[in-house]
Amino acid sequence: MSGTYTIYTITNTANGRIYIGSSKDVKKRWMVHKYDLNNNCHINPRLLDDWNLFSEAAFEFKVIESGLDQVSAVEKENELLARYFDNGIACYNSVSKSNSRPKTKPRAIPFWKKV
Repeated sequence: MSGTYTIYTITNTANGRIYIGSSKDVKKRWMVHKYDLNNNCHINPRLLDDWNLFSEAAFEFKVIESGLDQVSAVEKENELLARYFDNGIACYNSVSKSNSRPKTKPRAIPFWKKV
């Protein structure tokens, strides 16, 4: 998969808790995080609870590293998760390894199934 990836963090400046992520389109990813948090539907309940408690003003979005290929981004994200993951005490992430998976090209639809 071509393109570059970015490693980012979302830090709660009120209590120091951190979320670690990676994205190919970091601006869009931040917008999706904010939308979900502001609409009370974020997939991460710990992050959502603190967002509701402390408000958006308490959170800092920071780019850690950019210009990475996907394999390097997953490795870097896993390295950071290995350092910070603690089952929700100081790290919002709910898993200790990156959820990023290589995207595959869509399969061609056989001509007999095309509508």
